[in-house]
Amino acid sequence: MTQTIARNTSLYDLDLNLWFETVIAQLKKGDLKSLDIENLIEELEGLAGRRRAEAQQQLAEQESQRANRLAERLRALGIGPEDV
Repeated sequence: MTQTIARNTSLYDLDLNLWFETVIAQLKKGDLKSLDIENLIEELEGLAGRRRAEAQQQLAEQESQRANRLAERLRALGIGPEDV
């Protein structure tokens, strides 16, 4: 005998873009009771993590660029690593 297990699949699992549109519409209407809070929190945490990583990467790139410019200026003045 074959047993079929019904899987409770949410809109979040089926169509992420439609899920986002639905959540946005619910928020705009103030329909907080119908919100998929668990997945909304997961998405917001993921977004915050990505934004934090992007900011850290940008800061690292800026620091590297500044260090390179400083090294170029020092070389132009005839100052090398052995002089520091």
